[in-house]
Amino acid sequence: PDLRASAYQLCGQVSMTSPPPSTLPLGQRKVGLKPAGEDSNVALVTTATDESGTFCFKVSPGEYILEPLIGAAEHKDGLRLVPESATVTVNNAPVNGISFTQYLASLTGTVSCLG
Repeated sequence: PDLRASAYQLCGQVSMTSPPPSTLPLGQRKVGLKPAGEDSNVALVTTATDESGTFCFKVSPGEYILEPLIGAAEHKDGLRLVPESATVTVNNAPVNGISFTQYLASLTGTVSCLG
């Protein structure tokens, strides 16, 4: 009989260039995964990133939603990762290269008092 893999690696990276002070270091960040199309009550399966921000899940073929987890204090301090989530299809091969990156923006302008 033919041998078939029952699970494949689904891997990616979280990167931050200028995190706020409240931000967990890359080695302590979490990424969540759940099957796409499931109701919102399905619990996320999580894994931690390593010190370089890399994460991996072992999954069966199917469609999944990945999302980097951000704590309330981090969110309040302005940390945003893009995309906020990624839908990924795993066929009969590993999937690599999913990337979540810190969103950085600058705002410039002038404040004028009226009156």
